[in-house]
Amino acid sequence: MGNLMRANLDRLFKNKFYLAFLIFDLVFSFWFLLYNYEALSYFENAASDEHFFEALSCSPYVFAAFVPLFSGRDFSDNTIRNKILAGHTRLAIFSAAVLTSAAGCVIMLLVYVLPQVTLGFILLGLPTMPARLALSFLGLAILSVFWSVMITAAVFMIQSKSVCVVASFALYTVMIFIGGAINDNLSRPETVWVPAEDDGFIVNTEPSELVETENPYYVGGSERAKLEFLSRVDPAGQFFLLSSLENDRPELTCLAGAAECAAAYAVGAALFKRRNIR
Repeated sequence: MGNLMRANLDRLFKNKFYLAFLIFDLVFSFWFLLYNYEALSYFENAASDEHFFEALSCSPYVFAAFVPLFSGRDFSDNTIRNKILAGHTRLAIFSAAVLTSAAGCVIMLLVYVLPQVTLGFILLGLPTMPARLALSFLGLAILSVFWSVMITAAVFMIQSKSVCVVASFALYTVMIFIGGAINDNLSRPETVWVPAEDDGFIVNTEPSELVETENPYYVGGSERAKLEFLSRVDPAGQFFLLSSLENDRPELTCLAGAAECAAAYAVGAALFKRRNIR
C-alpha cells in the first residue's frame, strides 16, 4: 500500500488543476479576510470568531468536483485493472484512494485557514473562544474526510465522473436543506410574548403589557431528542454549523464524524470488493 500511496500523492501534487485551485484558495482566503476587515472597519463593528471559517461552508461542493475528477482517472485509463493485475489487493487500492482524496481535501482546508489564523488574528483580533475555534476546525477536517470517503466510494462504484459530481452536489444540497429544517425546529423558543387579548380582541400592544405564553410550535420531549440526534449526525448540516461556529458542542460532532468516516469506509470497501472490474 505504501507504493500505491506514494504514486497517488505524486500524481496529486503534479495535478495542475489541483495546484491551480490551491493557489486560488489561498488568494480567495486573503481577499475574503480583507473584505471582512474593510466591512467591519466601515461599520465600526467588533469582529467575531465566525468570520474565520464562514466561507468553508461551500467546501463539500469543491470536494464533489475534485474527488471524482482525480480518483475517476483510475477507471478512465484502466489503472485500477492494472493495479489488481500487479498484485495489489482491492482493499489496499481503495484505502490508498481514500487516503489520497482525504489528504487533498484537508490540504484545501489548511490552505484557506492559514491566512485566517495568521493575518486574520492580526487584523480581526484573537478569537474569543480559541478552544471552540480549534474544535470546530477539527470537526471540519473530520467531516471533510467523511465526504472524501463517501465520494471516493461512489466513484469506485459508479465509475462515471460526471454522474458522481452531479450526485454529490445533489446529496450535499438535500442534506443542507434537511439540516436547516431540523435546526429551524430546534431553534424555536419554548415560550413567546404576545399581546394580551380579551374575547379575541387585542387590548394592549405596549411591550410592557405583553403576555408570555407557550409556543405551540415548540418541539419538546422525545421528538426533540430525536431531532437533536439527527442534527448531530447530519454531516452537511454540521459542516455548515461548524463553519459559522454555531455548533455549541463541536466535540460531539467530531466523535460522530469519526464514526461516520469509519462506517462509510467499511461500506465502500465492502462494495468495491464485490464489484466486477472489466
